[in-house]
Amino acid sequence: MTSTKKEYDLQEALEKCSDLFFSEDFEGLLVVSDEILENVPDNPNAIGYKGIAYCFLENYPEAFRILERGIELYPDNYYLKNNMAMVLYDLGKYETSLKLCDEGLKIKKFGWLCENKIKALMKLKRFDEAFEFLKSLGDNFFTFDDTISIINEFIDSGEYEKALECLDKLNETNWLYNYSIIDGYKRIANHSDLDLSERYDKQYYMEWIAMIKSKSDENTCPLCGGKISGNFSLCDKCSEEINMSPQGTLIECDSLQMYYYICDKLKTLKNCLKPANSTEKLHKKMDYLDDAEFNAFINHLKDIEYIVEPSQNFIFDGDLMHTHCDEGKFAAPRWLAFPGYSAWTMGWRMGAGEDYAMNQPYQGELFEDLFPEPKNWLFNPRDPAFQNLPKFPFLGAVWDKDINPKYSQITSDAIEVNDFITLEQEGKFRNDSHWFNSIEHAILFSKIISYNRDCDPYNVTLDELKNDYSITDEQLAEWEVFKYTVCLNATYYKFMGDEKLRKRLLATGDKCLIYKSNDEWGGDENLFGFALMQVRDELQRLWEHENLIDWKYTEYLKNAYPYLNHERDPNDKQSAEYRVAETIFTQASRYVRDVNLNPEIAGKYEAGQILTEKGFVDASDKIGGMKTTHRYLILSGYMADLSQFESETRWGIHTANRNSRFKVLDIFEVGDKTQILLLHLPDAFESVFENKTDIEEEFIERERENFIEDLKKDIVRDLDDGIWPERCRFPIGMSDEGEFY
Repeated sequence: MTSTKKEYDLQEALEKCSDLFFSEDFEGLLVVSDEILENVPDNPNAIGYKGIAYCFLENYPEAFRILERGIELYPDNYYLKNNMAMVLYDLGKYETSLKLCDEGLKIKKFGWLCENKIKALMKLKRFDEAFEFLKSLGDNFFTFDDTISIINEFIDSGEYEKALECLDKLNETNWLYNYSIIDGYKRIANHSDLDLSERYDKQYYMEWIAMIKSKSDENTCPLCGGKISGNFSLCDKCSEEINMSPQGTLIECDSLQMYYYICDKLKTLKNCLKPANSTEKLHKKMDYLDDAEFNAFINHLKDIEYIVEPSQNFIFDGDLMHTHCDEGKFAAPRWLAFPGYSAWTMGWRMGAGEDYAMNQPYQGELFEDLFPEPKNWLFNPRDPAFQNLPKFPFLGAVWDKDINPKYSQITSDAIEVNDFITLEQEGKFRNDSHWFNSIEHAILFSKIISYNRDCDPYNVTLDELKNDYSITDEQLAEWEVFKYTVCLNATYYKFMGDEKLRKRLLATGDKCLIYKSNDEWGGDENLFGFALMQVRDELQRLWEHENLIDWKYTEYLKNAYPYLNHERDPNDKQSAEYRVAETIFTQASRYVRDVNLNPEIAGKYEAGQILTEKGFVDASDKIGGMKTTHRYLILSGYMADLSQFESETRWGIHTANRNSRFKVLDIFEVGDKTQILLLHLPDAFESVFENKTDIEEEFIERERENFIEDLKKDIVRDLDDGIWPERCRFPIGMSDEGEFY
């Protein structure tokens, strides 16, 4: 195999880590720090970044493990000690955190170490010691960006006098921090009975809100639509002086300090939204505004459309998204909105894609025609066509019933692909919860973890996959069946997640593609080249109508509060509702309860009803013929198995608890016998079953066929003893007089 890897630029990568850290993109920070460690093993800065990323992602065991190893390698590195102190602080180990801070401060008086020491002291309620340490740092400390966070710690702890002394000191030396100082005073006033209004101009309460005049597109004058450049500029059309905030709003005020104050509020709001938040949580983060000021601020920003409130008490960034799809366009299908997710990943229910799955509206048959599902989403491992195949490996979703390559001939117009893609070319991509460094990594991962039970799929490294694990000859034979399919899927996820690579592949048109290597993936077999051609066909099919996607609306749906009451298709197999219904049906067992109902009572049952039964409901798992007029066939995963307690009877008794809920799925007559099909509903999920779904129809049809066959069987003698029929004589969901509960 050949490689296109270029010389690694460590400084550039570290700068990228810094940017990701300060922009709070901790997932991205993990990716880049891993790349550094692959190229420059044991780099202390990368170890520090990776550890702190895990810390902010609240994966404390992993953060602790990484930083502990870093400190072992570099015992005199104050940065690693600081990051470990932060992890220990978050874990509530304040004494140990304090000790590490002191060790780090002996090496260098680092601002974050000072801050972390003070925070640890305050958690230990050693307030005087924390205050004295802060003052011992002198005026220099009061130039640190994090001084305000220390002051806020004092406020949170009720040490208002100490907080005031710090604020007053800061006010003497740092006019640039004016907006934070004012907010500190306002926080103390909101948390205490102190009147601090004399410490700041009255304009900083309420009046500043009206100085935010309007929202504007970037570099556009809100007065006339002319062009402006920079935050303080003359419009080239109307010649008015325009003061725009970096967040794109026109601000009219005479004071530069007031300008910065307003910009800080807008920046804080935008950072808090990222891109959505509830008003309650937002107010907690901006608690320097009292109730009246906060409500005035939010209402004013809604008036100028800086923010939107599409659902009650849930606010969105007005610049980043809109709540309605543009005419003639659609929200992206799930496989394009989250290209790294498979059809059945937990990510649609408990991960990043859950909100999107809940919020995406039903978009009609035209949408389904324009945006067909990926072939690996259509894979059904229970298809009879696959019954003779071995166990499916990871990334083994078959695209077609013929699992062989779609292409097999190298033609004269072939293009070599090694200049833009190789199997081992580095570049992160994901499939569900797994991240891979290369296509080769994904293929080898599938080969090992699918057959070797000793391999930990979440912690194994690429080097370990190459050197430390093996599979048997029998397993290797199974792997040979699927290796092309695995390559196909690994290549699919690589290109779906990389727009630049995807466009490069699509630009090859319909040319034959060849991959140069000395193994099966290149050469005469050219498996990777043929896989690229098949993936190219799929990408052309999936992305053909990309221009019809409203990506802003798509982004809104990704981040919107779930359950926004979109019109939904109850048969959408990726929706949370369908998943619940599918789980309830497929995990249900069959129970019978035979009874003689008079026609008037029996006639009150209708398909679609939701019933409540106040008493216990007995039923049997022994199913045979019947001599009564009616049979309740109950589908349930919640009946208590009481058969184990039977001694003199053999009823196979199972019982539903009091106040159980049942849905009437079907009423089916065969001659003089009637089956009333009931679904036992789980608590709190009644709304999922209000509409009829395709899966419901499937089970109705199946149970009709079963009923016909059951009637041909002998009557179960264990249920014909006189006592059992007496236990089952009353109707379900209504009184003996036919009144529904």
